[in-house]
Amino acid sequence: MRELIWRDFVLNRNAILANLLVFTAFLGYAAWDEASPGAYIFFAAIMFSVVPIMIVTREEKFKAMRLGCSLPVTRRGVVRARYVLSLGFGVAGILLALSLGAAISSSSLDVSTLLGPRELLIALTLVTLIVSLLLPFTLRFGAMGLIIMMVALQVLGSVLLIVAQITRSSADKRVAAAVAGAVRSVAVALGEPAFSLLVLGGLALVVAVSYVVAVHVFERREL
Repeated sequence: MRELIWRDFVLNRNAILANLLVFTAFLGYAAWDEASPGAYIFFAAIMFSVVPIMIVTREEKFKAMRLGCSLPVTRRGVVRARYVLSLGFGVAGILLALSLGAAISSSSLDVSTLLGPRELLIALTLVTLIVSLLLPFTLRFGAMGLIIMMVALQVLGSVLLIVAQITRSSADKRVAAAVAGAVRSVAVALGEPAFSLLVLGGLALVVAVSYVVAVHVFERREL
């Protein structure tokens, strides 16, 4: 697995470096411009979660997936390497982004704001959900899978927005408020350490389910 991860880094080093420079510059400007902590964490999680997904889409573009699978490794091993790389890169990128935001002297995003347990848990949750959602689609359909997922989410969001506008319903706000209230209630009832462990356990379950689905579809994919 280590050889597969190293191969991905070597073959995609220029694209990874270019994205890192662009993202670092953008996040540095956002921190200097005093972005809100929530927005900063959200966009940082999206950026550093998508970069390793790009490796899969680049392999699809350059027809390198078949070559990778011709190596003495199983397709399950390829999928496992993709998950380790994606989650590891996402977590490292988030730590880099949060440290950058806290280090910029003109930023309102200080160390206690960005590197607190709550913020780190939120960032880890976002990275895990994005990777777990996108990887099965990209491993099955390549770049088209990423496009399908993005379009599907946009269409779903547009439909829900139109329905809410037509019916003048506030159900979406009530549901969001109910979910947020339930999460806060559970956090208060369990206490911070126990709640964090519960969230981490839930994230581990999400990754496990996503991994099983990804292995299932990738092993049946014709290259």
